[in-house]
Amino acid sequence: MLHQGLYQADTTGAGSSGDAMAAMLDQGDELEQGAELSPVEHLRAAIEHAQAALISEPDDQDSQMLAKIVQGLYQILAGRQAADDRAGGGSPDQLRALRRAYPA
Repeated sequence: MLHQGLYQADTTGAGSSGDAMAAMLDQGDELEQGAELSPVEHLRAAIEHAQAALISEPDDQDSQMLAKIVQGLYQILAGRQAADDRAGGGSPDQLRALRRAYPA
């Protein structure tokens, strides 16, 4: 499977970071087999996983790259939410208040 090949290539000598990566990849396999997620749900899951990797990453250079990835994912998510707001009608303030009141 593709995930296993990536896991083997990326975790050589990674120690506990490799264990965390294996757990995330196992979750990915479950998602492929189980529930279908919307693109926004995939973005949120990717943000959570990237943040978890960022917290546990011991290498400063890799941490900086992960931080950029998280920032990029947030920008994509914000763009999607803005597009949804425009498509759904209502003022942006009203829609933000609804999102806060009823989190996904």
